[in-house]
Amino acid sequence: MCSADLDNDKDIDIVLISVNGYVFWLENQGTVNFLQHNIESGYLGGHGIYACDFDKDDDIDIITCASDINEVNWFENNGSGNFSKNNIDNQTLEPGYVHCSDINNNGYIDIIGMSFELKQLYWWQHKGNNSFVRHIIHDSYAGTICKTVDIDNDGDMDIFVSDYINGIIY
Repeated sequence: MCSADLDNDKDIDIVLISVNGYVFWLENQGTVNFLQHNIESGYLGGHGIYACDFDKDDDIDIITCASDINEVNWFENNGSGNFSKNNIDNQTLEPGYVHCSDINNNGYIDIIGMSFELKQLYWWQHKGNNSFVRHIIHDSYAGTICKTVDIDNDGDMDIFVSDYINGIIY
């Protein structure tokens, strides 16, 4: 689950993904009432979801992964809360989490994620023109979540992974 203003109406909406196959968002009606909008069904094993302006067109897009169908996808927002699905990767076994950040400072938003099956941490490098190259960052961990932050203030993003066996990997 994550939150962002998906329909550009200046209030915060909620985005959800479920393991039983649904990607949807709850439109904040402004009075603590929410209207459900379905984005995708049949998205089995949905584990990871992240909201950001992925294509830098001033609206919030959604990045997801689903372990049962081995997909990492970008749902492009048309600006009013309607989404188009774009596949980023369908070759990673059991992708289990996604986080977005410009890892290599090239001006494009990249994706960090992991594979439950292979116990690997990935970086999907956004090369522009919606093309991506997958890199293995770490190949033996039992991670459950990953985040990026410039923890040492050197101008580049650092990656943190919670590892339920070894603690935090930096």
